[in-house]
Amino acid sequence: MSQFIEVLEFLDNGGQMIAARIPSSDSGEIKYGAQLIVQQNQAAVFVKDGKFLDLFGAGRHTLITENIPVLTKLLSLPYNFKSPFRASVYFVALNEFTNLKWGTSEPVLFKDSFFEFVRLRARGTYSVKITDPCLFLGKIAGTKGRYAIGELEDFLRNKIVSQFLDTLATNIKSVLELPQIYDELGLLILNQLKSPIAAYGIELCDVKLLAVTLPEEVQKAVDERGSMAAAGDLNKYAKYKAARAIDKMADNSGSIGGAAADIGLGLAVGQMISGVFNSAGNPAASVTPQPLPVTPPASATTVKCRKCSAANPASANFCMNCAAKIQPPGYCEACAEQNPPAANFCMKCGLKL
Repeated sequence: MSQFIEVLEFLDNGGQMIAARIPSSDSGEIKYGAQLIVQQNQAAVFVKDGKFLDLFGAGRHTLITENIPVLTKLLSLPYNFKSPFRASVYFVALNEFTNLKWGTSEPVLFKDSFFEFVRLRARGTYSVKITDPCLFLGKIAGTKGRYAIGELEDFLRNKIVSQFLDTLATNIKSVLELPQIYDELGLLILNQLKSPIAAYGIELCDVKLLAVTLPEEVQKAVDERGSMAAAGDLNKYAKYKAARAIDKMADNSGSIGGAAADIGLGLAVGQMISGVFNSAGNPAASVTPQPLPVTPPASATTVKCRKCSAANPASANFCMNCAAKIQPPGYCEACAEQNPPAANFCMKCGLKL
């Protein structure tokens, strides 16, 4: 037995529903003269046989001939306006859905002019609202009885991430430029996507880029670059590094390996070991660049194999124990840089020797 519907209304207490159909199944019949109540932030669309027949705005509507001429003419005329008619009504939310999240699910590859290739992640927020209920129902929601904002988020997130990658590649050359143009990138993404998304009856109201996360090693390089920029020139930066290392050695005389490496780094940056200490006693003294001092290896007659630690003659090219090629002290196997024999870290790539 069919159920006559006399009041059509939908209230979304959770605030997450974009579209809802009444009746939810095809078993209900809307009574002629029934009351349709549409909230201020809603629109109601009548559907019959897959066609959108009438669109109602906010307010109370009595379903009679004057209010629903198209639907009444098609369905109620044969019954002299006394019989109920079978149809569906979709309530579509017109309010703005804010603080929606977007972000890259996996690190994406970016060609950087300074770091070559960098894998980065990005995240941000956006907001949308429905501007054309019929277009939205026809292209996105379809015949679902309920359509929540969570389902639309997946669709929009993919479009924003894709546009973010295009915008990034065409507007910056290095990730070092990112902090200065977060707002501009968000605005560019918004302007690029407004028209394509409007084709679905949706308005993209706002897009913000909140953060771009770099790999740890790239972040360290960025921090180091910032420290050098803050120092102003290499002379002051070298003095700063050496002075901090000396303080560290004074505080912990039992562990001086790391502090000594810091001293070496500070002096190598400016190539001015003697100038650092001379100018500390005499500020007016001129600084003359000097080469980094080289400490001879512990034994001048033997060399240790890095692979098996066996001792070999200093003139040997290959290990007599394991046949591995013998590299001179200070040689970096990662970047092939020849460092001073006493160096603990490669001056080119930073690898521990």
